[in-house]
This record gives sequence, C-alpha cells and structure tokens, in this order.
Amino acid sequence: MNGDQNRRRSGQPSTQLPNCITLCRIAGAVLIVFTEPFSVIFFALYLFCGITDVLDGWIARRLRAESDFGALLDSIADFVFLIAVAWTVLPAISLARWMIWWAGGIAALRFISLATALCRFGTFAWLHTIGNKCTGLLLFSSPVLCRLIGMTPTVLALGAVATLSALEELALLFILPQLDRDRKSFFEGGKSMKQPMKTHSRYDRARKFQIFWSLFIGIGAVAGSIGMGIRPDGSAIGMDALLPYFQVLPFSELLFQNFIFPSIALFCVNGLPNLIAAYLQLQKKKSGSILGGVLGVTLMLWICIQFVIFPANFMSTSFFFFGLAQALTGYAAVVFWKQEHFAVCPENYPRIGTDPKRLVVYFSRMGYTRKAAFEAAQKTGAQLYEVKAAERTTGTLGFWWCGRYGMHRLAMPIEPLSIDLAAFDHVTLCSPIWVFHLAAPMRQFCKQARGKIKTADYILTHHMHAGFANAAREMDALLGLKHSSAISITCPLGEEKDVALLHEENAIV
Repeated sequence: MNGDQNRRRSGQPSTQLPNCITLCRIAGAVLIVFTEPFSVIFFALYLFCGITDVLDGWIARRLRAESDFGALLDSIADFVFLIAVAWTVLPAISLARWMIWWAGGIAALRFISLATALCRFGTFAWLHTIGNKCTGLLLFSSPVLCRLIGMTPTVLALGAVATLSALEELALLFILPQLDRDRKSFFEGGKSMKQPMKTHSRYDRARKFQIFWSLFIGIGAVAGSIGMGIRPDGSAIGMDALLPYFQVLPFSELLFQNFIFPSIALFCVNGLPNLIAAYLQLQKKKSGSILGGVLGVTLMLWICIQFVIFPANFMSTSFFFFGLAQALTGYAAVVFWKQEHFAVCPENYPRIGTDPKRLVVYFSRMGYTRKAAFEAAQKTGAQLYEVKAAERTTGTLGFWWCGRYGMHRLAMPIEPLSIDLAAFDHVTLCSPIWVFHLAAPMRQFCKQARGKIKTADYILTHHMHAGFANAAREMDALLGLKHSSAISITCPLGEEKDVALLHEENAIV
C-alpha cells in the first residue's frame, strides 16, 4: 500500500495513464464538432470516445490509481462528449417540439444539480450512479437505435431514463451529508468506516421512492405550465391540436379560449404541491408522505378527466400509472412510519412481575402484540416471557417469509424454552394472526407447551374486525385444554391508541 501511495504522490506515468486516456476522450469529443454528422469519421470518433470511456475507469481500478481529480476529469469528459454530439447531430435531424422541450428540461435539471453541488460541496460534481451510466449507454447507442426502431421510440426511452437519472442525482446532491461521486443509486446506503451501519428502514426506502415521484411529477407539471403560459395556444408543448376539445366544456368562453387557465390549474394542482411534498419528504416529515399520497390520487383523477375529454393517448395513460405509483408509495410510507414509530416503554408498566404465579407469553413481529402483552401483565402483575422465532421475521423479506408459514399453517421453529411453565397457576398467551390463522411461532410454542400449562386465556392481535375463534380453538387443541377467556384486538395501521385502549374487543366463546 505504501508503494502505491508513493507512486501516486510522485506522479509516475502508470498512475497518470487513466487521466491521459480521459484527456484523449475530451480531444476526440472536440473533434466530433468538426465532422459531418453520421459520416465515417463521425462514427469512428464516436466509437473511440465510447471505448476510452470504459477503458480509463478499468485501467484506474487495475492500477489502483483512482483519485478525486480523475473522477472529476471523467465527468468533465462525459459532459464535453454530450455537448459535442448534441452540437453536431441536432442541426442535422428533425425533432418534434415536445422532444426539444423535454431535452431542455433534462438539461435544466443537470445544471441545477451542478449548482447544488457547487453550493453544498464547493465544487462541480457529476455522480457515477447506475442511472447516469444507463443514460450514457442509451445516449451512446442512440444513433444505432434511431436506425433500428425509429426516432420517437428512441427519444421516449432515452428521455425517460435520462429524466429519472437526473432527478435521482439532484435528490442525492440534496441529501448526501458529504460528496460521494461513486454513489451507485438513491437506494444505496452511505458507506462510512467511522459510522456503524444503520438499521434498514422500510419507511426511508418508501420515502425515497416518493421523493422521486413528487419531483418527477412536480417538475413535469411546472414545465408544462410554463410552456402553456409562454405560448397560450399550446404550440410550445405540442398541445395546440387539443384546444378544440377544451372549447366544448362548460364555461369554455371564459376559461378555455386558450391554455392560460389550464396552465394555472396545472401549476396549482400538480406542480407546486408536489414540489412542496418533495421538500417535506426530504425533511422526513410524515406530512410529506401524506401529501404525496393525496397528490397521487389527485393526479389519477386529473387523468381520468383527460380520458373523458381527449382521445386515448400514451402520455395520459403513463401519467395515470405514475399517479398510482405515487399514491401507493405514499400509503406505504405512512404505514411504515407508523410501524417504525410504534414503541413500548417497559418503564410505563411498574406492576409487571409482582405476581409470581401468573405469566404472560407472547410473540411479536412488529411490536403490536408486545404492547398488548405488556398491558395484560400490567393489569394482573404477571411475569413476561417472549417467544423468539429461529427464522427471519423482520423487514419486508421477513413479512413474506412469515406469510408462507401462515398460508400453509406451518409451525415455525423457535428458540428453546427457558421457563418452567408448570410453575404458574395461570398463563396468558398473546399471539398475532397470520393469514387468518394462529402465528406460526406460537403454534410451535403451543406444541411444546402441551400438558405443561394449567389454565390459560388468549389475546389475539390483528388488523381486521373479526374474532378469529378458529385460532383460539387451534390453541386449545394444541395445548390440550379449554381456555378460560379470549380477546380479539384490532390495531389498524398499528396505531398505539388502538392497542392501548383495546379499541375493538370481541369476546371469543
């Protein structure tokens, strides 16, 4: 390692080779400007730039010659190549107006990202995300794709990927605590040797998806609103042919003689509110997730109105599904926020353990059943014992794994019992409901506890308004006894008050 560091400090030729290749790519990109579009020389330089783009990074890794300067130089080379190709090719092809506006919007996002990096980190920066690499690959392949599948499909594919990657880069530059040019994606955890790895947060992942949708829809709506405002006849964004469809609507003589009113409505309904939602989501506010979900539903309703007014078209259909995705991620973010902020504080239950002859046994995956168990032990002074599964039950993967056990009514392996059940006069068993049946870890516990419990009552927790007497009967059969009483508790969305106050109690007979 010391030898490698010394070579870097001394500037030996081997460590400067990747930078030299990058400089050659910049020179090749500049030469493209002086070539005839789509000529042999053009394609030769185009291919040269593509090969050197891959080669410089590969050599830098092999020689262990990566550096911040090299990363910056590589980003500059990519930018120069993009500008050179655009300068050469665009005058030689015919682009629809909407294509030009879309490309301009993407370019604006990129410049905003540069300004953000300069303000936050004191330097210009382009991130080497997977999205940016995919954009580069599609852009590099676009001349060939245009010949194979046509101009419009190529622009749609390239524009979609480029927009997503630009929004991702902008969001990263807003939220990263320090500049990380090698960050692969918005969903990759930060890598720091000085800080411990954070616990995986499903809310944080859903929030990040929602930030993307809010920015994507909000910026698109603002851009469309500005386009209609600049050219009220709709020609700036290719909507001039749709104006007659507006002019048959009620109050058309007041509102729909041009696109001024739709421009204001688009900005006020889908533009500004989505940008506000994105800001709140970046601040990790629950209100941002709620607002984003509501705006997703609003967008779907907006598009449903367009389905009635306009003929079927690809753009409206796409934005309907964008709204659906935004609404679903908003709902998921709110649910995950409630789950991750659900907590049980043992200090609030001082009477637990005061009666040595009573026991409360529970299994809890998300904490709701634990809350019910603590409430029951507080009332009777019983001791507590937690059943722990030997399989993974936490997180999204744990949810699906538990669903498999619940669907097939299997017994999930649990850790060995470390308590003498026969020493207690009465045992309260607390179990969640999985797929309309008894939770798999409690099923296994009941099998192991058969003949050891004298008397028992049950507490069942779930998210539905039902009694689930079937689960109580199954526990009776497994334990070889008849329960003294059973309570079914519903806690929709995991709200603490629903469990604490026994919001829905159904006596099971």
